[in-house]
Amino acid sequence: MGKMVDLCSANWHNGKCRLSKELKGWGCRLLTCLPDEVPVSYQDKAVLFSRVYAYAVNSGVTNCKHFCESDIDKALDNEEELSQMVLLNQPLRADLVAEYIEYERENIHL
Repeated sequence: MGKMVDLCSANWHNGKCRLSKELKGWGCRLLTCLPDEVPVSYQDKAVLFSRVYAYAVNSGVTNCKHFCESDIDKALDNEEELSQMVLLNQPLRADLVAEYIEYERENIHL
């Protein structure tokens, strides 16, 4: 996934990195670690933050110069955004990555 992170970073468009066209999510289209339910307590939010951040580390997203871990905190504080992420009902990561690849193909000007 490191090459995808590099490609995404190279084609970054002024803070417009989003989980999908509809949702900002965690602030990165490659962070597809979605919640099963909206966390209620501070402890639930901390657990979800840890899960998302660990995914970011393991996938190489934290190496992106545009990655901002505070975007995870902002999403955790936005109940509407979290509800929408839950409603996605865990789409296949391959679907989200395919959407990103399609987006990049449409927007790369060689």
